[in-house]
Amino acid sequence: MSIRLADQKKAGAALHSGRSGATVTVPEKKAENVLVVPVTALLAMVGGGYAVEVVGPGGSEPKLVPVEVGLIVKARAEVSGGLKEGDKVVIPV
Repeated sequence: MSIRLADQKKAGAALHSGRSGATVTVPEKKAENVLVVPVTALLAMVGGGYAVEVVGPGGSEPKLVPVEVGLIVKARAEVSGGLKEGDKVVIPV
């Protein structure tokens, strides 16, 4: 990603005046009809990628389910892969 300033002269003048702060606006991305999990539920895998722990039926032993991570916003991550709606994800404390 690169940022190009619309007015290079004003940017240079601000830099030389000691006012070096900047405001950057990034266009909002939006995803609809996706599964999300708290970012803290994501577990980094040794060989790369991510997984989440899912509690089995009746509270049985959790199992690791590999997921693909998409958009991350406000501590929530879009995930796809072996996870399905209604799965109970373990969130470490």
